[in-house]
Amino acid sequence: MSLDPALTPVTSTTRITSQILEPLVAANHYTGEPEPALATSWDISDDRRTYTFTLRENVKFSDGAALNTGAVLRNADRWRALATNTDTAHLCVPLFPLYGWGFGTAEKVETKQQSPSATPTPTATGSASPAESPQPTADPTASASAEPSASASGAAPHDSTQKEHATYRHQPLLQSVEEREGKIVMTLSRPSLAFLRMLTQPAFGILSPNCLDENSRIKDHPVGTGAFKVQSFEQARTVLVRNEHFKRDNTKVELDEIQFHTLSSSDKRYYSLVASKIDACDQVSRNDLAPLVREGYLTPTRDPFSLVYFDFNLEHPVLKNISVRRAIARAVERGTIVPYYLQGTSDALGTSPHYSAPATKTC
Repeated sequence: MSLDPALTPVTSTTRITSQILEPLVAANHYTGEPEPALATSWDISDDRRTYTFTLRENVKFSDGAALNTGAVLRNADRWRALATNTDTAHLCVPLFPLYGWGFGTAEKVETKQQSPSATPTPTATGSASPAESPQPTADPTASASAEPSASASGAAPHDSTQKEHATYRHQPLLQSVEEREGKIVMTLSRPSLAFLRMLTQPAFGILSPNCLDENSRIKDHPVGTGAFKVQSFEQARTVLVRNEHFKRDNTKVELDEIQFHTLSSSDKRYYSLVASKIDACDQVSRNDLAPLVREGYLTPTRDPFSLVYFDFNLEHPVLKNISVRRAIARAVERGTIVPYYLQGTSDALGTSPHYSAPATKTC
């Protein structure tokens, strides 16, 4: 278990880190719409590729360090480094939409070479130069005008190009993060309606620069601007205490301490709750939901982004066959499964949108 939100896809862990760290943009608990957090506002350029964030003023991390653009830039550098490092990329699931494989713009690159019989193309100085390797371009047709023209005698132009196997170069969605006039500016490779929602994920919680200096402590003692800070961390128990530096719009933190206990089974969570050994629990089983409601327990729903789904293991020899996967997908009776297992608390979706670059597309 780790309290580093960028390196854990475990939802139960982010329940803890969300009390410690704040992102630039948060998700409204009821609607899921992005709302201000450490950024009080943001402006979007007309082409929807540049986002300019205004940071909240007079904010301090629990260690006393000030929130500023430098702190945000250091966090952004860390996100990119983790998501692009082969040793950590597989752990950075929340970072994939911005930096990872299959979520950016697939740029097609066609390699062309000059045939031996073709006449070398004159350079700008009038001398002949060998055929040059083409530069990658977002538009594969952009180099089509480089074909030889017909000769003065009216002969047909000679095709001096050969198309080789087309490759694809990945362009991450997030191109750059920089500071301009005291604000944070993020530039995208393409417009994205989902960008702000991506930033609401707990993985993008802002860590103190001092914490980044002691990188080894992030996994058990992350330092943020949230209402609480870590007092102790163990595999089965985490204790948070109030952050005395936390001040937000006259919001008062009522609790002095929160203890999180790891209870591995739904039965343990249920009986600990009804026996008043704990005050709340997560991941209530469908069999326990109705009794808890009847007994008067509050049962709020999960965050709007929560999804329940199953995926295919493409390493399995049978599931490698796309026809098998399609048959399974069509055989699943969503309208029957969802009411039974989720007790009428959610609706079935037809699909979960996902994008794969053409070079890696498997289904």
